[in-house]
Amino acid sequence: MKTLESYLHGELENYRPFAQRVIATLSLGDFYRSEQWPRGPKGTWADEYGVRLPPALCDEFGIGPAAWYVKVVVQRGPRGQELFFMSLHPLNFVMVRDAGTLHPTP
Repeated sequence: MKTLESYLHGELENYRPFAQRVIATLSLGDFYRSEQWPRGPKGTWADEYGVRLPPALCDEFGIGPAAWYVKVVVQRGPRGQELFFMSLHPLNFVMVRDAGTLHPTP
């Protein structure tokens, strides 16, 4: 069974398609909160989500945990272009989202 570590250590070519598929599964109900990162008045606003991945997606990528944390930031680059940043990892805390409470996958 693949884990997140396998994506971080040598299989990064699989990470982008996985991340794209996770983003495609997000719904308004997955929204958790907007938060400044780093926290404080000089931080950049980010939207945070919690999503339970469908079993078929977990199987396709060999991912064990089904509950994931997603943080999304959109910024303007130096030439005015939109830059999209995403943090993605297995959920490690209980998250109360718009669609209800999501627990980490054991």
